[in-house]
Amino acid sequence: HTGLADGLDLVGRVSGIDEDVRRCFPEGIAEKILTVARFWVATGGHTLPRLAAWQAMHPTPYPCTISDDVAGDLFKAVGTDEAGIQAYFRRRARRLGPSPVLAYDSTTTSTYSEKLHEARRGFNKDGDGLDVIKLLTLYSAREREPVAFAKQPGNVPDAISVCNALEQLESLGLPKPLVVTDTGYHSQANMAEFAVRNRKFLTLVDTDASWVREAVDALRDEIDGAEGVCPFDPDVCGATLVRRHVFRRIRKRARGGVGAGAEETFERRLYVHVFRSPEVRMRKERAFNRRLVEVKRLLEEGAELTDSARRWAERHMAVQTRGRGGPKVSFRNEAVREARRYFGYFALVTNQAMGTFEALRDYRMRERIEEFFGMDKRYFDGRRTRLWGSDALRGRQFAQFVGLGYLCRFRRMADEVEAGLGAEAPGKSAARLRLEKGLKGWLADRSTQDLFDWFDCIETTQVETEAGKFRWATESVARDRLFLELLGLPSPK
Repeated sequence: HTGLADGLDLVGRVSGIDEDVRRCFPEGIAEKILTVARFWVATGGHTLPRLAAWQAMHPTPYPCTISDDVAGDLFKAVGTDEAGIQAYFRRRARRLGPSPVLAYDSTTTSTYSEKLHEARRGFNKDGDGLDVIKLLTLYSAREREPVAFAKQPGNVPDAISVCNALEQLESLGLPKPLVVTDTGYHSQANMAEFAVRNRKFLTLVDTDASWVREAVDALRDEIDGAEGVCPFDPDVCGATLVRRHVFRRIRKRARGGVGAGAEETFERRLYVHVFRSPEVRMRKERAFNRRLVEVKRLLEEGAELTDSARRWAERHMAVQTRGRGGPKVSFRNEAVREARRYFGYFALVTNQAMGTFEALRDYRMRERIEEFFGMDKRYFDGRRTRLWGSDALRGRQFAQFVGLGYLCRFRRMADEVEAGLGAEAPGKSAARLRLEKGLKGWLADRSTQDLFDWFDCIETTQVETEAGKFRWATESVARDRLFLELLGLPSPK
């Protein structure tokens, strides 16, 4: 089966993934990594016992059979070669364009194993009740490709993971990257860490913060004006406020006459981009109303609340315990009205000078990392690990990461082909235009895995006889030949 194999060869060559893996790992190890990664991409995440049968019918970088034992030894070897892994990350980073936009986020991987030290009770994003391992990933939002990853124990919260991410950024040698995060990483301490290292960040912040609400109040009139309408999403309006923000930071080392453990303050310029969205307002109001009803019911039943729920209830409700019939709960309407004043608003904060809607566009790019994590679990047998050692886990995750690079680049190439179809151009015949429009509609109804399965049916047969050598491939219809041509692959012959 050469159709899909040729496509993966093209992706590995165009993206530089094959070259980077071969430059960072010994011969043999590199070919095995590429073969395992391609197997997961091609099959949508089949388990490794099926790899040997798949290799028998597909040309792969490593020509010999990879059994379960061989794969296990491979993962251990890669997992203990941290120099090779970090060298690969640096090579991938060097392929990014100038001033890259990097989304930084985490996901959790559930595990049945009781032998993995990183597997701990923590926030489980799959909600299956198992111990989890946290995977932190830097993803290039513009190039739509993964750059680097790190694993951490499952009980480490997102908010304290930024310092290691900044160290990793330093090691990658990226030129002036902008790191984009969501509210899980927003805190004064994290923003201070970015600021003191002169690293650029863009983060979604909580509108409950007093200084953010001050920005919302200051920008209401400007947001309501015609200039505040977003050019690429008319449902959203926005404006920007520049402020001098005071950060407080506990020193980790003594320097400049200030001892370790002492609190220091410093100022930095921040750009607060405030947006109003009817969709956000509807979502927040629905959640707020439901919480009002639920917390009131719990108070009337005398249930024990968490500390955060109790503080929230004290701000929005009054409880009287006198008389018969249990507690009497009433709402503090002024506080409720004050909270509702800020529904529909959300804010992005950055220390990089940029336009209001440029910031919104860059932030929305980070949403692709959620798709990326979904692909990791769906395509690479990554939903639940079944390994006995941390080194093998690290090696397996690296092979999955290489496969994700293949998958992301192929999806990007296919999207670029689809985007260019159906446009009239000088010299383009009516027949060609009809064929392109047919291909565009066909691609719109196909997932990435559908495309892999579709072209995997292309087979090449080679026969040697006394009369000579013969070679032929599966026939393809005009639509398929056009897609392969635009992708950069020769049509089957």
